[in-house]
This record gives sequence, structure tokens and C-alpha cells, in this order.
Amino acid sequence: MPPEPPICIGLILSDQVIRDTATGKISLINCFTAFNSAAFPFQAPPFFITALVFGVAGKGKPIHFKVSIKKRDSENYILDISGEATPQGTADPDEIAEMVWAIPSLIFPEVGVYDIVITINREEFRSRSLIVKAITGAPVQIK
Repeated sequence: MPPEPPICIGLILSDQVIRDTATGKISLINCFTAFNSAAFPFQAPPFFITALVFGVAGKGKPIHFKVSIKKRDSENYILDISGEATPQGTADPDEIAEMVWAIPSLIFPEVGVYDIVITINREEFRSRSLIVKAITGAPVQIK
């Protein structure tokens, strides 16, 4: 029996997500946990957030979601999007849905810890940190 409310078992950041049309499988390309930059403000390239969710696949009911990113200990959001989605699936109670959000290029104003928060049906669902670090020192050249 699926849990009520749903449970997020993973929240993964990657540069790209590719879905194989024949199998439905996804490939997460260049997964990461932090951004590194030599200068600030830092304009990050577009990336993807993938949530692995137990308890929503195949129910046919739309869910309201919100994805936000803000610097910890601040009220300054650098991303705040919301919408509705109907997770697809077979309605097998043990199925895990893959919810994928394409995140546009964002500007991180300074180094620090940024909180990524996913809200489902207006309740905080899952969060994780994204550390933005400064690169120091001269670049290494390989000959």
C-alpha cells in the first residue's frame, strides 16, 4: 500500500536528463552536489532536479508542486516556481515516480549554502542543500 502522504526517496541534481523512448528509463548525466566558481555573482548553467517519489505514480490525480532555491539564513529566493503535474505510471502501489524539473540558468550572488525545497500539495516534501564554493588558486595545466 503506498504511503499517504507520498515519500521522496531521492533528490538528485544533474547537468542533463535523457529519457529512452523505447524503455522509459532515464539517464542522469553529470550528477553533482555543489557548484564551484572563480567569480561572484556566479551564473550557473541550466541543470535538472530529479525527485524519486513513492506513492504518486499512476493515481491519475494532479499534484501541485513548488520548487524553490534560496540562500540559507536569508529570504532571498533565486528560484521560486510552481505548477501542477500528473505523475504517470502503472498504478502499481510499489511504483516509484520520477519527477524531473528543468532549472534555467540561475545567478548565485555569493558563496554559501543554498536550500532547495520541493513542496507537494502545499506541504514541504523534501529539501536538500546545494553548496556554492569559491575556487581559489591558479588553474592546473596538463601538458
